[in-house]
Amino acid sequence: MIILREYNLFVIKDNYFKYYIKYPEKLYNLLSLIYYKKCSIEYGINLYSKICKKVDTEILKNYLNSKYNLNNERIFYINGIFINLYNSRITIKSKYNYPQILKIFNYYNRCIFVIDFVNNDYFFLRNFKVNILQNI
Repeated sequence: MIILREYNLFVIKDNYFKYYIKYPEKLYNLLSLIYYKKCSIEYGINLYSKICKKVDTEILKNYLNSKYNLNNERIFYINGIFINLYNSRITIKSKYNYPQILKIFNYYNRCIFVIDFVNNDYFFLRNFKVNILQNI
């Protein structure tokens, strides 16, 4: 049985990034409230809008299509890894722990917070050591 990891990448607004870089567990807890719908929809949308930036799916779509010679809109399958582009976040499903493709998103924005909700794993992508990312 292959276990997939699902990474959710959130682009954090600069002013919140400066605070939460010191307290990632607090950011994880807030985003978990939204993800698991443990708050009202209105509160969740308001909270998300305060903390996170919308993902520019057009830029990422064009980059991924160009780099990997594809013609996709929002869902990509690259080297055994699924990437979904949403306005609210990016999801990456992989059988690898910390797949190398994560570093592409660090080039897109340096304020990305990564969460694997199933495994309670979270980190800021910019602080993550590139050498730990697995080659694919």
